[in-house]
Formats: sequence, structure tokens, C-alpha cells
Amino acid sequence: MAYLEPSALERVAMLLPRETIGLVTLQPETIPHLLTELRVATGFGGQVLAVAIEESRHHLRPLLEQADLLLCTPQSHRRVAALRDRPVALLSFRIGPESVEALQAHLQSL
Repeated sequence: MAYLEPSALERVAMLLPRETIGLVTLQPETIPHLLTELRVATGFGGQVLAVAIEESRHHLRPLLEQADLLLCTPQSHRRVAALRDRPVALLSFRIGPESVEALQAHLQSL
């Protein structure tokens, strides 16, 4: 199993319900999955604006201006960081120890 990095989740959990998260991904398919994971893991009930760079870049500038916290996937981070003067939190995944053990066991059996 993979988990979102705790540092980004902590920043989301500290936001107030009236604050806005900006979520930037490369592909649109990742947006609903990340939104669900963020809400479940942090309890954040505020507004989330999301854009996939691959799909629509013209929505990026308004999102950057409106977001109190900007979260980016590793694939979108470099493009967004150059456009924003405030910090950007990187949404990356960490593989859980149970998955690492399962992979190691599988590789040893080959």
C-alpha cells in the first residue's frame, strides 16, 4: 500500500474550513483519488480547486492566486513552483512497509 507523505497531510490538516487548497496534477484521472485521500486522511472540509496541467493550463493562474495552500504532484511541481511566490507542498507517496515486504518476498521467489 502507498501513503501520502505526512508533511503534506499535516499542512492540510492545519488549514481552517474557510481556506482553500489548490491541487495541481499532471493528469486529470488522479484528481478524484487525491481529493478523496486528502479529505479522508486530514478531515479537511474546505474548498479545493484542482487542475490537471495536461488538460488545461489556462486555469492554472487563477488557481495559484486563490489557493491558501498549493499541493502539487511530483510531475507538476516544477512547472508550478516557477509560477508561484509562496511555498508549494509536494504530494508524494511513500510505500508502506507491508508492501515492501511483499515485493521482497515475491522477488526472492522468482
